Amino acid sequence: MSFTMQADGRKFLAEMLAGSGKKINGMYVEYGTGSAGVRNSEYFKNLEKGGTAGFARVAVTNAYVAPDGCTVHFDGMVCTGDLTGTPVKGAKLTCATLACLDSEHPENDVLVCTVDFGSPVQIVKGAYTAIHTSMKLGA
Repeated sequence: MSFTMQADGRKFLAEMLAGSGKKINGMYVEYGTGSAGVRNSEYFKNLEKGGTAGFARVAVTNAYVAPDGCTVHFDGMVCTGDLTGTPVKGAKLTCATLACLDSEHPENDVLVCTVDFGSPVQIVKGAYTAIHTSMKLGA
């Protein structure tokens, strides 16, 4: 897995470490898109319009620090019913953008970093798919 820090990501992590009380509590899981890159609210508005790509805005169900003390793991669950648009047969999940979600106003979400899955995950209609991402901080 590789990841791309988003524009507000560094500031968010610095504020979080300084004790702001904010946390990464969700992710945008994408299907039918290319590799990780710049993500912002405009990107997701355009992606929401449909076509052969889309996303699901889901909660992080579990987050923990690995024994190395530098890697943070985030887990979530996504179902085809959560996805915007209609995935074409054979569509695959490609990446997830970790975020601090505002429950009432998605436009206020803070996008932290995008994790590329490396090998896309097959979408199974009607089934839940577990999403596991990780972010390594430091060397």
